[in-house]
Amino acid sequence: MNMRLFVALELSTEDRHRLRPLIESACAAYPGGRIVPFGNLHITLHFVGECGPDKAEQLRRALWQAYRADADREDRLFPMRLQASGSGLFRSGREAVLWLRVEPSAGIRRFRT
Repeated sequence: MNMRLFVALELSTEDRHRLRPLIESACAAYPGGRIVPFGNLHITLHFVGECGPDKAEQLRRALWQAYRADADREDRLFPMRLQASGSGLFRSGREAVLWLRVEPSAGIRRFRT
């Protein structure tokens, strides 16, 4: 069974709470909008696309290995400070998804490689 995969960073509870007023005001500006569960908020680094279970497991292992390798560095990436720099909407028919642009910090650029 294939699934749509993407690589993302999970947001801290603190960051989710900081974003709440922005998200609520954006939903108020677009009647009919709904807020996804705050536990689902994330920062997408890369959309992978449709993959089978074997490819998904390979990706999970590679990402875990990169994360563990970072733990041994003096200049660790995580936790990472990020700066929002814009927003917009992805529209699909009557549905829309609010997105926030994050400035690509040195940490994100290093992790993406």
